[in-house]
Amino acid sequence: GSTFKVVAVYAPAFDSAGLTLADVKVDEPYNYSNGRPVSNWYGGAYRGIQSLRQGITQSLNIVAVKTITQITPKLAFDYLLKFGFTTLVESRTTPDGRVVGDINQSLALGGLTDGVTNMELNAAYSAIANQGVYIKPTLYTKILDNDGNVILDKTAQEGTQVIKETTDFLSVTCPLPVKPEPLPITTTYGSPDILLIMRLPYGLVLTITRNWLMTVREHLPRLCGEALCRESMPICPTSPSLYLMAS
Repeated sequence: GSTFKVVAVYAPAFDSAGLTLADVKVDEPYNYSNGRPVSNWYGGAYRGIQSLRQGITQSLNIVAVKTITQITPKLAFDYLLKFGFTTLVESRTTPDGRVVGDINQSLALGGLTDGVTNMELNAAYSAIANQGVYIKPTLYTKILDNDGNVILDKTAQEGTQVIKETTDFLSVTCPLPVKPEPLPITTTYGSPDILLIMRLPYGLVLTITRNWLMTVREHLPRLCGEALCRESMPICPTSPSLYLMAS
């Protein structure tokens, strides 16, 4: 859900649709094109005029759906393909004759036919953290035989520029507000699992955790080698980027 908004909506919006963090949408009652209402994660209240920066930091569903409607779901779908997602469905006819696919407004919130894998989601965020260059994920760097001869070598993979470096800068710097505040914590189908995506000084970390507060307060300082987290704040105020999303 929330983890998908950055790659499906805001990256293409900033990269080729002419939008910026300062553009605004009104958080108000809003329906999908089929008439079904879009709801925010925090219930039935609305927050009025919101910048896209606020839409990201507060993970506002209505702002995301309005934005993908403006840039078109097709553009979002095309960018997701460039980000390396292989499980997306352009169009499929089910055995009972229904036509399903992912080129629609619910794409903004991760409303997918088959979903995506954590590895490919991590690779997409890695592109954002890598000046917009996507590198296909691999589980090894080099494989040798018993004599030390190289059988497979992935140490020098070439990347693909999927978004401009300027877009990368916007996407990476916007998640944390100037005054840090807790990001929305929600669960999927009653599950307490939380998907935590962090950009640290030396790389990107994606982890699934049940005790997110313990992860942020105890594990991140060890990962970063510094006391990033304060006892009074459930996010890392000095980390370059911290995405805390529902799994």
